[in-house]
Amino acid sequence: MPATIRESSIRLRFPEVEALFPRPEEDGPLPHVFPYPEMRLTGRNAERELDIVVLENDALEVWLAPDLGGRLLRVHLKSEAIDLLSVPDELGVTLSEEGWLCADAGIEWRVGGNPGPLSLGPVDFALLPPGDQSEPARVAMFQWLYGHDLSWNLEVALDPSRPRICFQGSVLNRSLRFQRFFRGIALSGFGREWRASRRPGVAAVNLREGWAVRIAWGPSDFASVRSDEGSCHLSRNVELAPRQVETWKLSLEFAQIGVPIEFLSPELAATGTGESLVLWPGEVSGEGSIHVLDSSGREFESPMPLQSGVPVEVDVSTFESGVQALAWKSADGRVYEGIRDSTRAVDLNAEEANWWDDSHQPSRFDSWDGGELSQDDGEASRLQLIEATRWPELRGGAWVALAARAMRMGEWDEAWSHAESAIAHNATDPLAWWMGSVALSESEQPEMALEALSTAHTLSPLEPLLRVEAFLHQPHAAGKGPNPLARPAAQNPQTAVGVAALLVGTGRLAEASQWIEEALRVGEIPLLRYLLAWLLLLKTRHATEAAHQVRKAAQEPWGPPFPWRNVEVRAIRELASAFPNDERLSEWTALLNRSRV
Repeated sequence: MPATIRESSIRLRFPEVEALFPRPEEDGPLPHVFPYPEMRLTGRNAERELDIVVLENDALEVWLAPDLGGRLLRVHLKSEAIDLLSVPDELGVTLSEEGWLCADAGIEWRVGGNPGPLSLGPVDFALLPPGDQSEPARVAMFQWLYGHDLSWNLEVALDPSRPRICFQGSVLNRSLRFQRFFRGIALSGFGREWRASRRPGVAAVNLREGWAVRIAWGPSDFASVRSDEGSCHLSRNVELAPRQVETWKLSLEFAQIGVPIEFLSPELAATGTGESLVLWPGEVSGEGSIHVLDSSGREFESPMPLQSGVPVEVDVSTFESGVQALAWKSADGRVYEGIRDSTRAVDLNAEEANWWDDSHQPSRFDSWDGGELSQDDGEASRLQLIEATRWPELRGGAWVALAARAMRMGEWDEAWSHAESAIAHNATDPLAWWMGSVALSESEQPEMALEALSTAHTLSPLEPLLRVEAFLHQPHAAGKGPNPLARPAAQNPQTAVGVAALLVGTGRLAEASQWIEEALRVGEIPLLRYLLAWLLLLKTRHATEAAHQVRKAAQEPWGPPFPWRNVEVRAIRELASAFPNDERLSEWTALLNRSRV
């Protein structure tokens, strides 16, 4: 059967979690996790239903859980009717030292922390069915980490015929400041006999029933590997310039070998002891021959074609003195060493497992003393941004900030010129392409605008701002229910506020107001009401309607989203000055005046 994809659901028991938010009557510094809540485990468990995505081919059935950070929960081997990765009866949840929820179950991608702040939070996702039998089944996922102002995209693909799962991810620094953060992947529930090559590129573990998984990645994708109570953690400490995008790839391939893993390399893995060895081709394929050197120094050669990812068993029972070395020579003369001695592999349970230096180093931006790139409209801000364009790492963010400044002033030709420069420096930034499309549209260049917008969608198909942009281009339909294009972004309060902040930051105040009004039709979000009130004062000086929005916001219970971006903080402070007798605005101002731990 070709690879397929579908949605389903399961029931799973969870520990109950309580979210604690800063209260207006409290004094002292804000918790270090702000604007996230402090989490507390109640000690009680409850069962809940989870939506899952099922990827399936002839060899495997794979479950992904978008409600749990998009983690991969199950790998079922169909031919043997066994789970190589099983769904736990109950999800074990703990709190990390940083205060984030952590669950060692399945395969989890971690961004912004180890674990990340939303590792058990929901992700946006979309099914990407194969176009024909030769294409993989894919699912795209997206998550916006507010507070950090990072977002990540991940595409998970199941090979149409082989037991292989491929992952391709990217992280965007959406802010105008330098960011250093943790990015990694945790693999739990496979087994304990993890081994890895001494250079970045491949790790493997023995599973049950004589099966193993081979994990391969590029030398720049991850920088360290460690094993912790049966889990394997690949990680990298990442430093991103403003609006920089970082990408990575990884693949998992399952094969039946039934013997201990002795040696691994990105090109060729040789496993086994005793009477047989198994060659596991990684990145090599084609005609060639196998060369075996026994312990007596005699060399033997035999023709053997290889296919990438397809293991081949080699009978070595006739070598009474044992095998000293094994290699495969391709038809063009290239030699790939498969085994030399056991010291070339590392047991990841050993202390030396972290052999790559991924410790924090001095930032390459330490010599830049300008701090966060300015978002003001003054001349000093413009000069700082012009200076930043002389720094190679800062150019992308500086051109984006200059484009946003020109958009706020209605200088659309200048805005496109700056956006074009940002794209030339960093062509993988979807938000730069979006800004370019807006500037081109306002400059009455619709064909180029459409092309730029299409590129933005290709780079980040689940970017909520692009969905909202599609909503804004539709005819206004007052009186009907919430627009289906707007609903996904509006249902997540943090995303709804983030989109509004982006629209305001690029001078699209009318569009920001339209978006906020639509989002409030989906659900009540007090911070959006305050932004709408501020826009009414800022754009129209309509104090009566602004006061109405302030009163409606005050009627809602105290809680998130809390203001943390510059535009949100400015809105709250200016509203508090305009309405000095409003008690709730005074409470919000007191919150902003508190320092952080």
